[in-house]
Amino acid sequence: MRYFLYTIDVELSPGRSVATPEALRDNYRRGILGTARGTHGLAWQLDVLGEHGIRAVNFVEPLFALAVGDEWLAEIVTIIESRGHEVQLHAHTEWLHRMQPAQLEQHGLPSWRGDHLYCYDLDEQTRILQVALDTLSAHAKTPITAFRAGNFGANLDTLRALARLGLRYDSSFNVAHRGGHCRIALDPVPHDAVSLDHLAPGLTEVPVTCFHDTQGTWRPAQLCAISSSELGALLRAADHDGREHVVFVSHSFELMNRRRTRPHWIHVRRLSRLAERIASSQTWRGVGFNDLPLSPAPLCDRSTPPGYGRLNSVRRSLRIIQQAVGRVLD
Repeated sequence: MRYFLYTIDVELSPGRSVATPEALRDNYRRGILGTARGTHGLAWQLDVLGEHGIRAVNFVEPLFALAVGDEWLAEIVTIIESRGHEVQLHAHTEWLHRMQPAQLEQHGLPSWRGDHLYCYDLDEQTRILQVALDTLSAHAKTPITAFRAGNFGANLDTLRALARLGLRYDSSFNVAHRGGHCRIALDPVPHDAVSLDHLAPGLTEVPVTCFHDTQGTWRPAQLCAISSSELGALLRAADHDGREHVVFVSHSFELMNRRRTRPHWIHVRRLSRLAERIASSQTWRGVGFNDLPLSPAPLCDRSTPPGYGRLNSVRRSLRIIQQAVGRVLD
């Protein structure tokens, strides 16, 4: 059996208007709950996955609750746990910019210096993550064991901070973002779960699955970035290569159009087809991090590039056409 982790970054956007109570409610409704014409927000996604026997991993961002109150954070956790899915930790340091100096001081948080964790030193990252973990754990019924950095904006100090806090898994490494927001300098590059005992004792990196398209660039396995045809080819290639884990990325708002005014029907259909594919698979099982019977390999044994070159130009062209249609529908 191999393990398919469907991960959802669950977050309010600090980049959207938060200036008034009405704007905050609209932010929450569009980013978490979905909108009219059928609610296709977080709850709907989790119901679709659950109906097909897939346990989703929800990386929940809790720092927003320090800035605007924790009522919505409690509701988010209830939406997830009442459906039997997994709550894990996410953190966007953009929210430090939205806090008053007294709020930062109250929680022992550093002043805002950047939108990514790597902008802060090891001790500061440890404090940010400790506060985020405590805030989320106050609402979650099960222990938090895994983390993903907002915007994948982590570095090696992030991994060391997670180990200090006793977390078991990180899923911030995304080779498609390496050298950009992702500053985790692992060499060789991991393409499956790996032990990081040599630099962060007790921590396992479970990287986001990426593939080479025909242009020689890395693309993440993400709902809005990969067609159904490419996804099927990716799973077949991962099986052929003996990969034990595929980590798929989505967001609580990813089934909405760009303006978040109505469902994005291509993405809605894509999620349904993905769930059907995993449910009917004899190979892949949709699980959470707490379901993994991991005995992670050393980094050197997980560095062979996957044979995802089989994602050919025809599939790439179909994806580009779908994306163009999606932009028109937006």
